[in-house]
Amino acid sequence: MSNNLPPQHSNVFNALQVVMKSYESIKKLFTELHNHTAGEKLDYKPYGSREPLTWLSSKETYGWLARHFVKVFTKKGIENELYTVEVNLQGIPDGIPVIILGRHQYVQLPTIGNYEDAANFNHRIWNTDRYTFHPYDGSLMPNDKVFYSEPGSKVGDWGKQKVFKRACFIKIPLLDLKSAEIESKIFKNMERLNWDSIAT
Repeated sequence: MSNNLPPQHSNVFNALQVVMKSYESIKKLFTELHNHTAGEKLDYKPYGSREPLTWLSSKETYGWLARHFVKVFTKKGIENELYTVEVNLQGIPDGIPVIILGRHQYVQLPTIGNYEDAANFNHRIWNTDRYTFHPYDGSLMPNDKVFYSEPGSKVGDWGKQKVFKRACFIKIPLLDLKSAEIESKIFKNMERLNWDSIAT
């Protein structure tokens, strides 16, 4: 970019370069996740699209930029449940980019693959208007603690497939994750996602 352009042009350009580099890093992470689960070593297998789900909107300006990305898995021996790895660039609630690991239980497995699905996976983490959370003390998603979500009394997921029952999550830092740690920090932490200690 020319040095003769006004400073605000350079600022926008530089900000976009940071975003694009972040997207490249996220793509690399999800490719490695997919490759880790392609063989027989792990019980987790990709479900739906090879590419991560994300939510975008041409109507709403806050939907012009992808901010969260979700890769979906099944687990051997577990029926009617999906596991998710979400990269959330906004962070919840402190604005620091994070990985949110999720386990989602259904009446029956839904078809996965569109913007609506990406929105549902994401909103189950923080949307107190649509979901009930345990524990909940006014803050959401404590670091390194299992967190539970269920549909609210009248709402819950968007769309026609009203088959979601409940979910549990755990949040881990994104910025210090190295490729060699994918198995230990992601899939081993997924093993902590269980229903044993859910508060009802």
